[in-house]
Amino acid sequence: MLAEQLDALRQEALAPGQADPFTAIAPAVIAKVRAFIASNPENQVDSNEATVPPELKLDVCYIILAPMMIRLSQPLSVDQQKQLDIAHSTLVALREKKLLVSTPTDAVTPDVQGAGSVELASSTTRQITREKLDGL
Repeated sequence: MLAEQLDALRQEALAPGQADPFTAIAPAVIAKVRAFIASNPENQVDSNEATVPPELKLDVCYIILAPMMIRLSQPLSVDQQKQLDIAHSTLVALREKKLLVSTPTDAVTPDVQGAGSVELASSTTRQITREKLDGL
């Protein structure tokens, strides 16, 4: 049913000559999901930039569905919103390195910079404080 709904949304309310909205939304969502996957160095992505692991395909579909519905000012159903929330929690689990995905047959090391850290090298003592400015 989800596939049929996405197909229908691709054709709705298009002006003459207007491109299929799916072609703009889907690659952006897939790129975002692949970045979440790549945020964990233990995960690998497929060399084909248009793919996601099979266990994330349904999540990706619901993440694509939301902007397609919003484009037509249609609300998500309760079930669709629940599935979208699950998809977002999956992305959070990927980011927090709590979820590993299946290794693709044509795996590549993601070209994503890992999370860095910041170290405070020095600190200055405040010369002007509230107490010194009190009464001005």
